[in-house]
Amino acid sequence: MDKKKKIIIIASCIVAVIVIGLVVFFLTKDNKKNDDTPKPTPAVAKESFTISFDTDGGEKLEDLKVEKGKEFTLPTPTKKGYTFDGWYLDDKKVDNSYTFTKDVTLVAKWTEETKTLKVVFDSNGGSKVKDMTFTCADGAATLKNLPTPTKDNYDFRAWEDKHGTPILNGASITCDGDLKLFAAWDDIKPETKPEPEKPKEKKWTCPDGYTLKNTNKCESIKNPEYYCEEGKESNGTGDKVCYKWRSAPTATTCKNGGTYIEREHADNLCGYEEITRLTGNVPGCQQENGTMYSNHCYKRVELATESILNHTCPGTSAYRTSAQLGNTANSGCYDLSQRTYGCKTVGEGYSYNYSTGKCVKTIDAELK
Repeated sequence: MDKKKKIIIIASCIVAVIVIGLVVFFLTKDNKKNDDTPKPTPAVAKESFTISFDTDGGEKLEDLKVEKGKEFTLPTPTKKGYTFDGWYLDDKKVDNSYTFTKDVTLVAKWTEETKTLKVVFDSNGGSKVKDMTFTCADGAATLKNLPTPTKDNYDFRAWEDKHGTPILNGASITCDGDLKLFAAWDDIKPETKPEPEKPKEKKWTCPDGYTLKNTNKCESIKNPEYYCEEGKESNGTGDKVCYKWRSAPTATTCKNGGTYIEREHADNLCGYEEITRLTGNVPGCQQENGTMYSNHCYKRVELATESILNHTCPGTSAYRTSAQLGNTANSGCYDLSQRTYGCKTVGEGYSYNYSTGKCVKTIDAELK
């Protein structure tokens, strides 16, 4: 191609570009005049915050992105056995209207739910009984005021669990589900009415040791006894008399001389001679084959081998040896008296009946 043709082609292309540009310009200018729609403002990046959640043992929650000024909804967590009380930030409760200015962590607060135990009753054919609910404490409920059903011809015995164990008022039951109780019954045996008792015939009666006398009197009869009005009755081998101590003998006479020595429970006290030089000397008295009496040394002598001749007692008293008094008292002078025969010692209230010679006591009989 020659140079002239190249120039013509280039010039033609330049003209075409200019024409096209002018057409586009005028078309665009007309469209701008007819379009009143506002043009969008370029987007500006908005500020946002992150909310984290501490559920304090509740279900785990994902973090929440919140844009500043934009509405949002806080989640409601769950926790077994507890009621959700709300979200707290620094001990201040927050809700969906709270304005956040930074990233925060909200803490959940809870209230423990009140647990109850439901008891369902099966009366086993007896009267209908309503279910009962008991409050649990420390995982258990205490049963009280359990109902008493009725059933014709049966006596209610107790409520029992499914294993047949009696469940009574005051029982502590673990709160791990409903409890079902079953009524246990005992058959009522036909009532046997005892025969009416015949009225007892009343009779006059006496206590032991008495016999009925003259319809309404009781009589006790005993034998009279010998007794001493004062002193003590002798039970020795001598005369049966009452005796009372008077004094020691005022004088004692020994046969064939000799010295009398007063000794308790001894009858033959004559035939001794005092060794005056050995008075109070026990070893010396023993060497002389003597015997010490009341701090004096006495020795038997051959001329004094007879017994006592006589004891002299004052007044009307008489001498009695210890043996004569049954070895219950010392030898000496005693006032003696005869024993009395009567009812004084047989018992209180007895009197002597001269016609029968018996001691008699009469009391009123009792009508039973």
